[in-house]
Amino acid sequence: MSVIMNWLREELGKISDSEIKIPNTEIKPGEVLIGQIESMEVKKIYALRKRILLEINNLIESASSYKALDVIKESLSDNHDPATCKNCILQRQLKLLNKKKEMLDELFWTCVWFELSEDALIKIDKHDSIGIRDNWQIVANQETSDGIIIGIGLPI
Repeated sequence: MSVIMNWLREELGKISDSEIKIPNTEIKPGEVLIGQIESMEVKKIYALRKRILLEINNLIESASSYKALDVIKESLSDNHDPATCKNCILQRQLKLLNKKKEMLDELFWTCVWFELSEDALIKIDKHDSIGIRDNWQIVANQETSDGIIIGIGLPI
C-alpha cells in the first residue's frame, strides 16, 4: 500500500468518537435539506480534515515566531542548504499538509455524494453547491460571491 494510503488508514483509526465534532452551522434561508451523514467513516474523514487544518494553523503560527530577517539571510546565503533551511523545511511541511487537506476535502465530498439518494442528487442539480450543517445535515444551496459561483465547500 502507498505511503499516503497507510497514513490515511492509520490516522482514521486514531480518530476517537470525542474528536468527531458535530458541525453547528444552522440551515440558512434558501438552503434545502437533502440528506444527512450517517457513516462513521465519513465523519472521521471530516474530523481528520479538521485536525490537519489545526496542524496547518499551528505550523503557520510557529513560523511567525522565526525572526524574519534571519530566515531571509539564511535563504540568500551562499551556504544555503534546503535540507536545513528553516524556511525551506516550513514550506515543504506546509505543502504536504495542504496536499493532505486537499485529498481529505475531495475524499469527504466524494463519500457524501455516494451516500446521497437519487432524489437528493436531482435537488443538487437545481442548486450551485452543497454544504454540511448542524447535526450532519447535508444541504443544497446557492452561494455566490460577487457573481462567482462557489463550489462544494466545508465549514472551517
